[in-house]
Amino acid sequence: MRTESMSLEEKIGQMFVGGFPGTGVSGDFARLVREKKLGNAILFSHNVESIGQLVGLSGELRGLIRKETGILPFISADEEGGMVSRLPAEAAIMPSPMAQAKAGKPGWIRRGAFITGCQLKRWGINFNLAPVLDRNTNRNNPVIGVRSFGADAGTVCTCAKEAVLGYRKAGILCSGKHFPGHGDTDLDSHLALPVLEKSEEELESCELVPFRQMVEEKIPAITVAHVVAPAISGERVPCTMSRNAVTGYLREKLHFDGLILSDCLEMNAVKSYFGVERGAVEAVKAGIDLVFVSHTAALLEKAMDAVRSAVTAGEISQRRIDEAVFRILRAKERLLDEELRAYTPQLTEWRAFSDSFLKETLRPLRPGQACFSPGEHPLFVGIAPARTSGAANEVGGSRDFAHFLQESFGGTAVCLSMKPDRESAARAAELAKQADTVVFGSFNQRLYPEQNALFSALAAAEKPMAHIALGNPWDLDDDRISAFRLPLYEYSERALNLLKAYLTSSSDTGVPRSE
Repeated sequence: MRTESMSLEEKIGQMFVGGFPGTGVSGDFARLVREKKLGNAILFSHNVESIGQLVGLSGELRGLIRKETGILPFISADEEGGMVSRLPAEAAIMPSPMAQAKAGKPGWIRRGAFITGCQLKRWGINFNLAPVLDRNTNRNNPVIGVRSFGADAGTVCTCAKEAVLGYRKAGILCSGKHFPGHGDTDLDSHLALPVLEKSEEELESCELVPFRQMVEEKIPAITVAHVVAPAISGERVPCTMSRNAVTGYLREKLHFDGLILSDCLEMNAVKSYFGVERGAVEAVKAGIDLVFVSHTAALLEKAMDAVRSAVTAGEISQRRIDEAVFRILRAKERLLDEELRAYTPQLTEWRAFSDSFLKETLRPLRPGQACFSPGEHPLFVGIAPARTSGAANEVGGSRDFAHFLQESFGGTAVCLSMKPDRESAARAAELAKQADTVVFGSFNQRLYPEQNALFSALAAAEKPMAHIALGNPWDLDDDRISAFRLPLYEYSERALNLLKAYLTSSSDTGVPRSE
């Protein structure tokens, strides 16, 4: 379909991506497809129960949107690996990007992305909102952390390139994120408005390096973050809403010719400060091609109506709309070509690979560090499962660290909140005095002083101690307290199973089993 034959409503429908609650297409979403010609969808973990259900849902979406628009939809998801995963539990889910990088096997990253892409494509998702290109240089960052391949530019570029090649081989689109960089912020843009107070030279020598590299590698899409970067935007608005940042820098200075996506406009960095409708208008004016309003049908409809009104009033030019739709249709034509090539899922083999990949990351913080045996009367203290950022799934699912390990090793289990109070910490410290050993599972402890206090209280019992980092590995940086230190990189049942096997082998032999 050519843009000349499309109505304004049809064009705007192609420029928006929407989501819905539940495991079936909602009535409100379906109405927007029929009445507003909404052309694309995004799925989250709350939309997915099983492979069969996902295949049915994506098929329903595809059929509905193609019937009403005549055009293939983008069906997208954030499948980064680790704790940011939308695939069903029976899928082969790769480790978090940071864990992948720590494994030291770039070829495995390409294979992991290929496997991920094959699963997504086979089950109806043709656009993966990954890889993360952020360099996590700020250890107080509450939203990136293990989602990043690391802080080093070379590592991030190498790993991201392998991921892009894997997705390309699988025949799906991918999008690097979060331009111009979300790794050196201490605010979560799902909740607030982060600011990068850096000069253009500083940004170009740090945050922007992976984005420049991926533009050269012909990445098909880049997602713009709701971060303020005055050095490249010239104003204190999110880059998503800045023409200087999107068109002036990404499009013209970096010569990027692919799709430019917004992060979700329902995130508070836009919703609370500017409003979703104004955010959508400014994003399109800035040069965003594909606008995400990922959760609420009423807000999505208002955003689409606001853009239409802005075009009618002359605030947004018809040319700007046509440029965006041209890029969208061009990308969809390539996806149609790729549909002829599909790989039959080999789930048993692929799950074995993802398990092996995760196992490769399970190494004590210090090479040669003695192993740890829980002993006969261990105390397991851990943080309860919780949703720690707007991007992540609920950590740990329904299984908490302490009780999971107690089932295998006996002893006592204490499960505490992300911010344990003094009384809870004191009770756990008393139990530590009665135990043979203490095994503490922290989750992003650096961000929660209450967890630091709990760790110190447990260590005061002066019992052999293991510290397991279930999220960011720099929980383990403070070596003033003697402990066996092991980064796990994700709080999930499969990671806990791997930890259980590791501790079991230590208990049986005193050393981990050889691989």
